[in-house]
Amino acid sequence: DEDVQINESNTALYFRMSFQNVKPFNSLEAPISLGMSDIRGKAGLWVSLMGRSNGETSRSVLQQRVVQGGAAAESLYVSVPVVELRLLVQNTGYSDGPVIVPDQQFVVDASTRRTSEKLLEVDTDRRFRRKVISTEGTQPIGVEMCRLGLYETAVISCFINARFCNTVGRFCERAKKMQILLSIGGTTQALPVPFSSHR
Repeated sequence: DEDVQINESNTALYFRMSFQNVKPFNSLEAPISLGMSDIRGKAGLWVSLMGRSNGETSRSVLQQRVVQGGAAAESLYVSVPVVELRLLVQNTGYSDGPVIVPDQQFVVDASTRRTSEKLLEVDTDRRFRRKVISTEGTQPIGVEMCRLGLYETAVISCFINARFCNTVGRFCERAKKMQILLSIGGTTQALPVPFSSHR
């Protein structure tokens, strides 16, 4: 009877957290919070940013450069502004199956009223490939990144080419939003996450 009461208490707690979109604790979340969003009663997403001790974004990234009129390519390391984002995803209340995160390329929208600009993932260096660094879910199938049962969470790491942002602070000023694709009940939908201007 005591175990049943504890289980019911936990269920009630998760329900209240889901209703208020309360972020679950995860030690792998990054220290700088950028934004959050949810599909009410189904999934929640919290985006955070890993900072560096010196506040700078410059990283040495492997790239390919075409030489000799396009007949050959050489590999070289180039200094590129890079930021790491951590995406905390939770199935907050969908019990008819898993919330699935398909493999996808993440993009940060840095557009202004005058110009449209997208900051893309770093895709030339395997060290910076997006990956799931923590999950409570079951084994993904095919091109899925993760699949999450009721109240399960996952943390996804992705590295963004932060063009013209030589510091983390500058990136925070320019980054406006991003989105993640989720598959729920056989339907894939985009969950946009606006970034807060009060960081």
